[in-house]
This record gives sequence, structure tokens and C-alpha cells, in this order.
Amino acid sequence: MTGLFDAAARLGIYDPIESKHPEIRALYEFWLNGRDSKGNFNYKRFDVLDLPRKLVSKIYLIRVHANEMTFEVRIVGNDVIQSAGINATGRYIGDMPGAELSQKRMEFCVKNNIPYAADAKLTWGKHDFKSFDVGTVPLHHDDGRVAYLLSVVCIYSQLEQEESPSNFNATCSNLPEEDIEIFDDAFAYWLTIKGDQKLPIKSDIDVTKIPKVLPHLILYDVLTEPLDFKRRLIGEDAKSGIRRDVIDKSFREQPGKQPGSLVWSFFKTVCQTAAPRYGRLPYEGHVEKISSALNLLLPFSDNGVDVKYIMNVIYWKPN
Repeated sequence: MTGLFDAAARLGIYDPIESKHPEIRALYEFWLNGRDSKGNFNYKRFDVLDLPRKLVSKIYLIRVHANEMTFEVRIVGNDVIQSAGINATGRYIGDMPGAELSQKRMEFCVKNNIPYAADAKLTWGKHDFKSFDVGTVPLHHDDGRVAYLLSVVCIYSQLEQEESPSNFNATCSNLPEEDIEIFDDAFAYWLTIKGDQKLPIKSDIDVTKIPKVLPHLILYDVLTEPLDFKRRLIGEDAKSGIRRDVIDKSFREQPGKQPGSLVWSFFKTVCQTAAPRYGRLPYEGHVEKISSALNLLLPFSDNGVDVKYIMNVIYWKPN
């Protein structure tokens, strides 16, 4: 145990509960309260929207590739982007100049399954005069291995910053229950055509760029006054699990998908947050071998701001 403490000290790591920053202590308490009887916080239960609101704009969510011990940035809070002067979404920590110590701290967290806090100088952003405090907690696979690292970053600079809204850079607000290739392909394509806009434009979709996704795709129009969702395009595999008598109906016209239902809430949240979501929804169709539907919902716009369309990539989960 002494060796573990010595290693932590060399990395500048200490107990998050001892941090002087309420945001870091709040993250730690959120993590403690979300753990199971084995002391693990399953990543399938994590949703950005469940975090205390004051944390959302300050987070990093990092996917752990344990075999290579690499760390891929998946979600970044807007405060972090503005303060650092760089949007690290999609980048690997090890490829960012000056992030060597951050890489070692993350490796320590994964190997020892220990949350941590640390104080350091910011060297990986555009402004090297900043310092930051960070609190990091592990999110786990079913077997206890670390799947993601969730960090709250408190950056302080010589420049005065205006208070920004508590939101996050538009990526997924929750996490997939399992790796599905078509989800990864669709999400990567969504990020590519989104670019620096809040939302990608529907007219920029080129389905020839995602041939494996196309059979599993449903494109919905988002109707307003009142809110509703109606299929515009549907791939063959997606169509195979849907009853023919409801394909042309909107959600308000289908029992089980009307306001107040789980499906309705799932789609409505995408409209409210303008962020994609993963989720498992119950299956109520006619195919006996299907037990449930895994879904990735990707929002699109016609002006780069408002959600006017939702691309639903669907994977029928067998019994």
C-alpha cells in the first residue's frame, strides 16, 4: 500500500473529497452514490443529464481502450473548451502535446480503480498560462473493468471569463450498453458532417458514405405544434421489425409511443438537448425472435441550430 501512496504522490494525486473545489467534491459524491454493492459505477447507468447541473459544462468523458492503454475524449463541457481554447472531442490524450502527466494519471486510475483529484498547470491547450484542478472517477464494465473516466475540470486563467451556460459539446449524453459497429460508424459520420456547427444539416447527409448503416436507419421528421415524430425514410433491416400497419403513422397515432411513453420521452430528450442518445427500448412488434431494440438517435437540422430531423439507427436485439 505504501508503494501505491508513493506512486500517487509522484503524480500529484490526492483524495477528491479533500479538494477545495465544490465541483470536484460534487462529482465524487455523485460517483459514490451511483456505485453498486461491489463498489463499481456501471457505465450503462451513466447519463450526463443526471449530473448536478453545475458540473455539466466542466466535464470530460474519456473512453478507455484498456488493451492499448489509450484514452479517447468523447464528451467535453463548453467551459473547458472555452477556457482551454481547444476542443479535444475525438482526440486521444496521448496524442495531445503536454498531456503526458494526464496520461499517467489516467493509467494509474485504470490500473488501481481509484478516483483521484490533482492540481496542475495547463499545457495542452492554446494558453499555457492557465492552471487547472481536476477530479476523475472510473465508470465500469459489468465485470468491474474500467470502461470510461469521467472528469470535472476547473480551469483558472489570468483572463476573466464570463459565466457560460451549463451545457456540453454536442455528443452523446449517455453511453451505449455495448459496442455495435453500425452505431460507431453512424456516430463518427454525424460528427464529421456536423463540423463546428451545433448540429449537422440534413441536406448534407450522403447515405453512400455509410453503406453498412443504411439498412438499419430510420429518418424521422420532427413535427411541431404539437410535437410529433413521423418516419420519412426507413432501411430494410429496420423495416423488418416494424408492423406494416404502423409504418406510415406518427408517434401520436400509435399506442405505446404517445406522449408519456418511454419511446416518446427518449425522442423528446434529443429535441430538448440537441444531443444524440443511446438506449434500449422494449420491442412490441411481430417478430418473436426479437427481444428489444438498441437505438442511437442522431439529431439533424435545416439551419444548424434547431432539431428538425432525427436519424434513428436501430439494432434488433435477439432473444
